[in-house]
Amino acid sequence: MLTSCVTKDSPQEVKQTGNSLPLSFGKPEENQQKPAIQVDKKLLQGIPAKELKACLPLSVHGVSMLSPSSGRSLVEGVTITKTSAEYVFPKGNMKITYMDYAGQASSIADRYIMPTNSEIGMDIQKIILPHGSGYSRYSPNEEMLNIYCLLENRVAVEIEANGTEEWFTNQSSIIELIQSDCIVNKLKKTY
Repeated sequence: MLTSCVTKDSPQEVKQTGNSLPLSFGKPEENQQKPAIQVDKKLLQGIPAKELKACLPLSVHGVSMLSPSSGRSLVEGVTITKTSAEYVFPKGNMKITYMDYAGQASSIADRYIMPTNSEIGMDIQKIILPHGSGYSRYSPNEEMLNIYCLLENRVAVEIEANGTEEWFTNQSSIIELIQSDCIVNKLKKTY
């Protein structure tokens, strides 16, 4: 924990408790440097956000999506696009997000590999899709299901379901919401 106290009359003081790490300033040491981001300059553009938005389900279990959001960002000369939609149910809510990392995909690919360490109170299952793979994390105590998949080693799909809707615990019914064929068809237009 870091505590800071500054007053108008006194110089800035920074106190550290015994459990905190010392602050470091200046250049990072060689062993602390971040690995270089791998960029595929052949894939400079992600799927346009409006095209990704077309792959979101219009309704889920009879509930229409709320207004979807989308955007894009430029990282290392590569345009990354993202779109997401929320669905609100009587006993919970769900958010579906698609992100096309284009030429940056190799820098995030390991986020979508099933973790090797188990978590207490968490049911983790591998997911195999026609165009990719990933994993799900279900916590009955937190009433939360998260799905993380990577399609064609490029487009990330993340689904978060929170609440007590009975079908939220059914991984296969949630996976069916991923419009992977639609996304892959959009990908073919951006190569």
